[in-house]
Amino acid sequence: MNKCNCCGKCCQTSPPTLHLEDKSLILNDIISKNNLITLRKGEVVFDHTASKYVFISQELVKLVTKNNACIFLSKQNKCLIYSNRPIECKYFLCTNQKYILQIKNKHILNRFNLISINSAIGNIIQEHEQICSIEKIKECIINKKEGKLKEMILFDINLREILKEKLSIPNDRLNFYFGRPVTTIINIIKTFV
Repeated sequence: MNKCNCCGKCCQTSPPTLHLEDKSLILNDIISKNNLITLRKGEVVFDHTASKYVFISQELVKLVTKNNACIFLSKQNKCLIYSNRPIECKYFLCTNQKYILQIKNKHILNRFNLISINSAIGNIIQEHEQICSIEKIKECIINKKEGKLKEMILFDINLREILKEKLSIPNDRLNFYFGRPVTTIINIIKTFV
């Protein structure tokens, strides 16, 4: 494998999708769940290897961005967790996509690899998915069911507010548990359907 020249270019454009091989980084608190965001199945993302927007076929857990750059990229364009960076960071080379393509879409980490599906928060996530799934959002947009979209928006907002107030769960952690707010998802999907 070619050596990374540590220019920080890849970190400035798209943070990595996490893989099962990265699970220990979260469990050992090298990467906090507050630094993760869930992109739910069916959402629109920019696929850098294909150079186009795509609807994702599986859930992705990614590092969050700050000013469109990876949260762990310093002002000097250096990775703050370089020795413990995710597998995609190890495989991605600006000059050669061959290595990143070998692991693309393989062994992808999802929320339930990190939290129990039967836990209290696991049950709440499942209920949120039943009410506010990306497929239901798309269907309501296509069929112009504005009332149903408003119900989903209110459910999402109220759920996040209750969890923040009652359990002191920070917004960043909520984006890991429930993905981007429904209002954000609606605005993005409306651009593509």
